[in-house]
Amino acid sequence: LYGGITGTTTPEQRQLMYQVAEKKVSAYLGTFLLPTTVTGTYQYPNSIPPEFFIGTDYGYVSSVDFVQVRNIFTGELYNIQSNESITRFFRVHDDTYGYIFIRDYLTHCNGDWYNLFSRPYDVKVVYTAGLPSGAAQQPDILMALSIIAQLNLNELGFPSANEGGGGIGITEFSTLEYREKRKPFRNTVLGRSARADKARELLDGAVKKARKAIRFP
Repeated sequence: LYGGITGTTTPEQRQLMYQVAEKKVSAYLGTFLLPTTVTGTYQYPNSIPPEFFIGTDYGYVSSVDFVQVRNIFTGELYNIQSNESITRFFRVHDDTYGYIFIRDYLTHCNGDWYNLFSRPYDVKVVYTAGLPSGAAQQPDILMALSIIAQLNLNELGFPSANEGGGGIGITEFSTLEYREKRKPFRNTVLGRSARADKARELLDGAVKKARKAIRFP
């Protein structure tokens, strides 16, 4: 639907480049293209009372399913399921940027702060993150994925079928009596070329990026 040249590449090679494109777009947006359940481990704060924010690795957090507090030896101190007074112990503070607020009532009841075996050291969180269902099917996102897949597919041949080998950004170009000077392109995980910059433009207009500038709100 969005064009492209397959050339002599095999279906297996094209499938790999589709996966590469999805990973690059996910890295650029700061979240998965589809809701995905992941696990992250975060440092437990030394503050008392233990109320703190966690900045998850991926944005667009739709739910927190499980929280486990562990000691320095990764031993389990206690678990909190999402159906156990979720508003009392933890909740999603900012779903787009992926901030979770945790209020740990159990430390004062079950733990000895000066005992390494009972003192909380880190928090293991199982959560679901990703663009809402159907969001990745927008035409501009699909077009951006097609562009990125094509750019990487072009690198499989020799010489590269891209304008510049390795997808390098070309700011000046001349041939015979023709010469042009281009505006600098942004250097992103998508690439440095004019085509990669077009994919960035499409993504920026389709969805808000979930990448955080700072660790905590």
